Amino acid sequence: MVWQGWSEANLSSRALTLKRDFLSLVLMNKYLLQSLALSAFITIQIGCSSLAPLPKVANVFSSRGQAKLVIDKDYQGAIEDFTHAIEFDPHDANSYVGRGIAYQKIGNTKAAREDFEKAVSLNPELAQAVKPFR
Repeated sequence: MVWQGWSEANLSSRALTLKRDFLSLVLMNKYLLQSLALSAFITIQIGCSSLAPLPKVANVFSSRGQAKLVIDKDYQGAIEDFTHAIEFDPHDANSYVGRGIAYQKIGNTKAAREDFEKAVSLNPELAQAVKPFR
């Protein structure tokens, strides 16, 4: 079938390209908004002298780390973001799991194992989930 000079295959290919471009744009905007929100939140927290564990800041870094790990396959970037998340909330077992998976993806099995063990020590319910990675 042809529609105004476009074949069905061309339209389908163009739709996939537009979808990919749109998702890339959404992801870039997500990173930008997270970075702006993170900067503002850190500034407020430092101004208030409240540097105890900051789960909201940790969640921003952890979410961005997950996106880099799963979507971008940027394992080094994911490690950096998960490390920041852990710095802001050292009791977040999920950040250790994410960083462990990223370490494993780049071949650093020793660091991965340490992160998985730390995650399980923080949340024993994760033992079964990380078992295949250990």
